[in-house]
Order: sequence, then C-alpha cells, then structure tokens
Amino acid sequence: MIGRRVGEARRLFAAWRRGTPLAAGAVVASAVATAFEGFGVVMLLPFLQRVLQGGPEPLMLPLRARALEQWLNGLSASAQLVTLGVLIVGSVAGREALLYAVGYLKLLVSMRTADVVRARLHAAFVEAPLALTSRYPHGHFQNYLHTEANRVRQLVTQLMSLAQTAIVAATLIAVMALISLRLVVLVLVVLAALGLPLVRLFRWVHATGSRRVQSRIEIVNYLAELMPFLRSVHIFGSQRQEIARFAARYTDVTQRDLRLYAVNNLVTPVYHTAGALVVLGLVLLGVWLAAGSPGGAAWVIPFVLLFVRFLPILNELNLALSYLADGFASYEKLEAELATLRGRRMEEGGRRFPAVFGALELHGVSFAYEPDAPVLRDVSLTIPRGRHVAVVGPSGCGKSTLCLLLCRLYDPTNGSVRVDGADLRTFSLGSLREAITLVEQTPVLLNDTVRANIAYGRSDASDAEIRFAAKRAHADDFIAEFPHAYETNVGNLGTAISGGQRQRIAIARALLRSPQVLIFDEATSAVDSVSEALIKQTIEELRGVVTVVSVAHRLSTIRDADEIHFVSGGRIACSGTFAELVVKHAEFREYVRAQDLSSAP
Repeated sequence: MIGRRVGEARRLFAAWRRGTPLAAGAVVASAVATAFEGFGVVMLLPFLQRVLQGGPEPLMLPLRARALEQWLNGLSASAQLVTLGVLIVGSVAGREALLYAVGYLKLLVSMRTADVVRARLHAAFVEAPLALTSRYPHGHFQNYLHTEANRVRQLVTQLMSLAQTAIVAATLIAVMALISLRLVVLVLVVLAALGLPLVRLFRWVHATGSRRVQSRIEIVNYLAELMPFLRSVHIFGSQRQEIARFAARYTDVTQRDLRLYAVNNLVTPVYHTAGALVVLGLVLLGVWLAAGSPGGAAWVIPFVLLFVRFLPILNELNLALSYLADGFASYEKLEAELATLRGRRMEEGGRRFPAVFGALELHGVSFAYEPDAPVLRDVSLTIPRGRHVAVVGPSGCGKSTLCLLLCRLYDPTNGSVRVDGADLRTFSLGSLREAITLVEQTPVLLNDTVRANIAYGRSDASDAEIRFAAKRAHADDFIAEFPHAYETNVGNLGTAISGGQRQRIAIARALLRSPQVLIFDEATSAVDSVSEALIKQTIEELRGVVTVVSVAHRLSTIRDADEIHFVSGGRIACSGTFAELVVKHAEFREYVRAQDLSSAP
C-alpha cells in the first residue's frame, strides 16, 4: 500500500516538469523554518534566565552547543540580553519569511500540476475515438475535468503539507532529543501505540472516498442530462419528480461526506487527550526533579514547550494522512480514466490522402454499435470522384452510420473503406480530415461570431476566403443583413439564428476547407423550403468540382443525383438513377409514393 502511494505521488509530481524540484525546495525551506523555530524556543530559556536572575551566573543552554554557550558567557549581562533578543526575533522573522515562500510554492506546484493533469485528460478525451467517448453519459467527462481535477490539486497541496509537517515533526523531535533522548523515545512509544488503530481507519476512508467519487459523477451526469430536457419536464409537469430525484442523489453524497468528516475528525480529540496526559506527566516529572535539585528541572521547560508545539503538528500529520486516503481515491479514478482514453486511440497510417483519387469505395462493410446488433450488413458501393452520389432510405436503416464510416469517425466492424484500393486506416488522420468533410444533420455552432464559426478548423483563413465560402454556401446575403455582419454572435449553439441559417453557415465552414469529398447528412431535413432550395443549388454548383455524398430521407434534395443507393435493413437494396429505381424497384417506388412525389407512376 505504502509503495503504491509513493509511486502515485511520484507520478503526480512528475506531471509538471518543475513540480518535483519546487516541491523539494518547499520541503527544505520548511525544515529550515522549523530549525529557526526550534532555535528561537531554545534561546528563550537563557533569555528568561538572564531576565529573572539578572546576576552574574553563567548562562546554560539546553543544547549541546558549548561554543555558543561560552561565547554568550563572555559577554556582559546587558549584551547577553540584547544578543539573545536579536537571535529570538531573527529566528521568528526567518521562520515567517520561509513559511511565506513555502505557502507560495505549494500553491504554485498544486495549481500547475492540476493544470497539466487536466490538460492531459482533455487532450486524451478529444483525441479518443468516438466509439468510446460517445458512450459516456452527459456530464461524465465534465466531472473528471473539473471536480476530480480540483481534488488532484488539493491532493498535491496535501502531499506537500504532509512532507512539510513531517519535516517539522522530525526537526522538533531532533531538538527534543538533544535535550533528553530517553524521554523522547518514551513519548514516541506512547503516541505510536495510540496511532495503530488509525491504519484501519485510513483504509476505510479510501474506500468511502472512491464511492463518493462515483456518487459525484452520477450527480453531474444527471444535471447535464436535465438541462436539455427541461422543456420536456415542464411539458409533462414532472418538476416534483425531478426535485425528488435530485434530492435523493445528493443525499447520498451528503451522507458519505458526513461519515468521512466524522471519522477524520476523531483524530483530533484522541491526540489532544493523549497530549494532555503526556504534558501532565512531564510537568510532574519536572516538579519531582526540582524537589531533588534546584537546577535539575531546567531542561523540562524547553522540552515541554517543544512538545506542546509538537502536538498540533502530530495532529496535522494524522489528519493529512486521512485526507490523503480520500484524495488518492480521486486520483486513482482519474488515472484509470486517462489510461482508458489513451488505450483506445484511433489507428492511423503515415500516408497522406492523395491529391487526386479515382473513387471512394466500401468493400463488404458491416458495422455494429453494440455486439450482435448490426446496423450495416455487407455493404459495398463505389463513389467516383466528382460525382454526386446519394444514399437514401427509411429512418434507422444505417444511412448516417455510413457517413461516419466514410469520414472515418468510426471504423467498420468488418470490411473496409478504401480510396483507390488503399484502406482509409493507412492514411494520416490529419490529411484525411482535410480531404473529407461532413455537414451534419444538426450542426453545432460555437457561441461566437459568424466569422469564427465559418473559420473553425481554418484559423488562418483570410476575410476574403471566409466570405467566398459563405457565398458558395449562399449564406453571404443573410449574413450581410445581420447587425454586425460577420462579427454577429450566433448565440449558444447558434440559437440566435434560424435553422436554415445555421445549416448554411455549417456548409460554408465545410467549404472553407476546400475538401475533395463533401458529405451531407440529412442537411435539409430540418430547414424551410427556401433554405432547402439554396442548399440543393449549392450541391449542384459543386458537381464535378467536389465529390458529393448526400444522405437523405427527403428525396426532393437528391432527385438529380448521378447515382442513388437505396438502403433497407442495413443493406444496399438497389442502386441507380432516380428514374431507373422508380421503374425497377418496388420498395423504392413505394418509398417515393409515401413522400407524394408526383413523378412516381
């Protein structure tokens, strides 16, 4: 257990390149600050001796520092008072300056380390394949990125505080040992016996902390799912039901927090009680020694003062160990999440996507999101360069999944997607993303300007390039009518503009990349007839210049495609032009009639 914790702490501090040396510097500074404190306490005894006695009696230091003692005794009484006063004040000033530096270093190391851990987690999440991240419930990643990463920051602070506290404790023990080694050993044996039951307590805290992490994840997931669902909550009058669900979830976390607080804070009363007994014993010992010899109890005063200073340090040490058990639970969860994300990176080759290609092909492609539930079954088709190829079919037949495979957002379960015979997996993802672009059914826009949304993915694009892309998408006219034209903010998820405008801005964003293959996934399913006509015009203007793949449920958009593939039950049921399929394929003909297209016989 201890070895594993040490390894985790090393990995944590190594996350930030400067973390380990700065943390070590903070620990060293803590040790020096404690030495200053111990020295000041020790100098207090001869100072009080000179103030109270005022005579010529030689000073006696409660340390094995004969050279310092002889030098002080060579001074006059007034000079001794001034010198001792300067040493005491200087030790306090030195201690406070060092502790200020230690506090800043703790904050710096903890914040930078948490930033690095958070950045690594974010990068791993963004780079992980959609096949993994799309399974995450809403709020899952946000909890790790914010709550658990913040707890990692607290863990770093606690680890540094633990090292600092341990150094302070060790220094105080060393100074007390210089005064009386036998008494130090006796006191430590008594305190260690009292601390043995705490080992089991720390294990319980760690287990409870792990369960609390999971409870927090569930709460964040619930809240993330609730926000887009609020309209339905009001429609169905389910407010009280949701209030009860939230209360039940949060009650669980609160109960775990209360149990952790109750157990963690048992440490303080136990050690305060034990410390009071030890101090009482030391005082009685001093009285007994003083009765036998007037100077016999002189060393007891600094020893008791140091021990009284040692007690809260010991309490802090045990509290830190208890809180660390909880903090490591969060860190272990975060490390496991990071390992999962990094372990599922999408495979890619080193080849660049060809500047000119003959055809994009699917060979015997099957795909399933869940085992034993195939969405596509043995699909084979060819998409020649520069042609407009359409994929149509009823809802749930696998059309959108086919888009995701062509873009290589997912890989086939069986079969392959190829370009002139070369598997997409042999190309670098960067060159593949430049060559093949997708316009989604419901495009997501940033809460930013029109310009920023069109330029997303092409931050180096000039104003002329952005406007040209907007013109090709038939978006420039309505953008010019906005209050601030291209500098107009589109609102959260683009809610400040209409659905048709969002779709055409998304098309402009795709065209700005000058792709070789442009895929429209139900691009006209949620727009008005005017926007549909303009999108259809854009597609026609791209014919012969860009390879266009249109996935549609509404046939009006793809009626003039060079080739139509009708998908049914996850398979290509038939292929041909619109006119050919209406004549030759009964299922397609029924599909056309269902949409009331007058050209159907």
